[in-house]
Amino acid sequence: MPPVFPSTLKDEERLAYLAMHFRGTRDEAERRATAQEYAETVHRLIASGKWEESPTLEEQLPDEWMPREFFEFWTR
Repeated sequence: MPPVFPSTLKDEERLAYLAMHFRGTRDEAERRATAQEYAETVHRLIASGKWEESPTLEEQLPDEWMPREFFEFWTR
């Protein structure tokens, strides 16, 4: 299960923590849950219309785990 974050954590910061958590576990179920939460956070950021900075490589999941809409958003 992904970690619980303080409610004051911004979604951009949440991506960094989720990526760190993802890399810190080898449990496939936990990785899937973390990737799902990451995708939901990406969706919120895109929907907000205010996402101005792409996460660094360290703040991203491995490419095969990244949500498709992330790449669609940042390559337009």
